Amino acid sequence: MKKWNVLMFAAAMAGLTVFAAEQPAPASTSAAEPTSTESCGSSCPSFEWPPRIGIYISDTSAASRPGTVGISLTGVSEGEYFGGIGFGFFGEDFSRQSVHGLWAGWYGEVQSQTGLQLGFVNAAWQLATAQAAAGANTAETCNGVQLAGLVNSATDLAGFQAAGFGNLTTTANGVQFAGLLNQAEYGSGLQLALFNVTGAPLEDPDREPSGVRPGFVVQTGLENYSVDRRVFQLGLYNSKSAPGFQIGLVNYSETGLLRWMPFFNW
Repeated sequence: MKKWNVLMFAAAMAGLTVFAAEQPAPASTSAAEPTSTESCGSSCPSFEWPPRIGIYISDTSAASRPGTVGISLTGVSEGEYFGGIGFGFFGEDFSRQSVHGLWAGWYGEVQSQTGLQLGFVNAAWQLATAQAAAGANTAETCNGVQLAGLVNSATDLAGFQAAGFGNLTTTANGVQFAGLLNQAEYGSGLQLALFNVTGAPLEDPDREPSGVRPGFVVQTGLENYSVDRRVFQLGLYNSKSAPGFQIGLVNYSETGLLRWMPFFNW
């Protein structure tokens, strides 16, 4: 009986061995196998950070320049421009868009801003109408207002600049107010700061075309300096090279009867 049991056990083990040998090999799970994301191709949903959250309405009235209007809380809307209220506190890149309305964020870099731009640093590479920054504003053309805790910069200004440190422009037609320095090469208007500089030397290739009269500038500050501008200067030290009038402790005028005069010159 014991011999019979041994034979039955041996036969069972042999059957299991044959069954295992006949089973197909499991499918390979190598790294070359496409993942579910790769297999779905272009139909896979794209991940965008920060996510686009807000109310967006596509504006297709101008087929050559599509844009979006609405309220943007996070993310960047589609199209070449955005109209409405937009926020950028999560590293959004608006550098390819023009904004019409209100924009607020940490760093606002746009093509143009028609409306109000609020941030720590604002940049408009074409046009800005109103910028207010805790740090600095810059614009190619500012037709409006720039207010900054530190510095304002614009190639062409038609309006008003106020900064805690300084205002820097190529052409300024308007008012510049700064805690330390105002600088404008061309234009007309008023400068109020500790140090005011206006004008450009005759050899400057970018000065006004021949026959165009230089602008008239009023400068009020500790030190006022003007090159080839018609100017009125009120300060402790004044210097000019074109017709005008000076009131100050020390006045230097290249057009005066005497170049150096105390109290006033012309």
